[in-house]
Amino acid sequence: VVIGLLNPNGTYFYSYGVVQSGTDKAVSEQSQFAIGSLTKLFTAELLESLEKKGAVARETLISEIWPTVDDNGDTHLGHLATHTAVLPRDLPQEALAENSVDRLLAVLSRNATLPSDYSYSSVGMAILGISLGKVTDSSLKVELNREVITPLQLANTGYEPNEAIIAA
Repeated sequence: VVIGLLNPNGTYFYSYGVVQSGTDKAVSEQSQFAIGSLTKLFTAELLESLEKKGAVARETLISEIWPTVDDNGDTHLGHLATHTAVLPRDLPQEALAENSVDRLLAVLSRNATLPSDYSYSSVGMAILGISLGKVTDSSLKVELNREVITPLQLANTGYEPNEAIIAA
């Protein structure tokens, strides 16, 4: 268990446990973990940051970013960030296998009236991430580093694992 706290009074770190089962190496401030679904929080924070800078708005339509995509729901970036876009929970296997943006965006062709009720969607967050990269003429990786990871001083957070400090 790791808790990191950053507030006006300072930066605090608390941990309990070891980096790998069966060892006695304690989790430290430098231990690296796969961020998994925390990427969704980072992506939402990126949307907030880019909105403050005027690069996008929560009301920005996906069709403004991807004009050739058939989006039958008039999906806004805010729908993606709040899981109210009527999208599947998990990424389509074809999109994963081919690392295909087109296959990912094809899920937007569903019939939907938005916003819908909350329904957790990794697909929506993936579309939000690639859309934010496109809006900035960059990538999700670059923008997360610039707008979220670096400002929060998360020096050991990123897309490439460091084998020397990774917790298994």
